[in-house]
Amino acid sequence: MTGGGSLTVGFVCAFRVAAFILSQQTSLTQPVGTLATDVVKIGIATAAPLVAAAGAAAVFTVAIGPIVAAIGVGLLVSYGLNKLDDRLELTEKVIAALDQLESEATAAMERIEKNATRAAGQLVGNAIDYVLDSARRMVIDTAKHYLYRNMPRW
Repeated sequence: MTGGGSLTVGFVCAFRVAAFILSQQTSLTQPVGTLATDVVKIGIATAAPLVAAAGAAAVFTVAIGPIVAAIGVGLLVSYGLNKLDDRLELTEKVIAALDQLESEATAAMERIEKNATRAAGQLVGNAIDYVLDSARRMVIDTAKHYLYRNMPRW
């Protein structure tokens, strides 16, 4: 990515983070999904003018030709990508996919937590049963020993 593309990504990231903070959203799927599609669009919009400038440099002998071609193609490609995104709702689909992934991950974590709680409960229950059985055996063994030693022998 060229310097302009990198600078644009930096500005877009800063803008999306500021918008996220100011909107007080609790979910990161909206800014992450929007930023992901923005970065893809910036990458395409940065590469297309480079190709156009290279082609224009081969055709035009005047130095201004490649610059005009790069700016024109860059504007057209950016506009076209935004219209395509609006028409196909790509950003919304990415955000919806991230929302679904988040909800599935949350559900999986809840299942894991429930299973861990159940397993811990069973472990504690088994430990208590073991302690009670051991205490019962100790009481019975002590009582047998005491009775054996203290019972009169007839």
